[in-house]
Amino acid sequence: MNKYLVLFALIVTVLSFFGLLTNSDTLLPFVLFGLGILTLISGISELRKKQERTLGIVYIFTSLISLSWGIDLVIF
Repeated sequence: MNKYLVLFALIVTVLSFFGLLTNSDTLLPFVLFGLGILTLISGISELRKKQERTLGIVYIFTSLISLSWGIDLVIF
């Protein structure tokens, strides 16, 4: 799980810096989609720990909101 977390963190960071340097907001939906996947992976790993289940549920709920915004921006 940690490999995927690091991978998506790198992808989101590179896309964010590229959008910042080029002063373009066309990559924003993909950054939001990547952040949604990143928080979803974090939520699943928190649920697997079985210590703080509420934090994992909050992460998953937040990821669903971020994913829906990212998909909405890509479609429209």
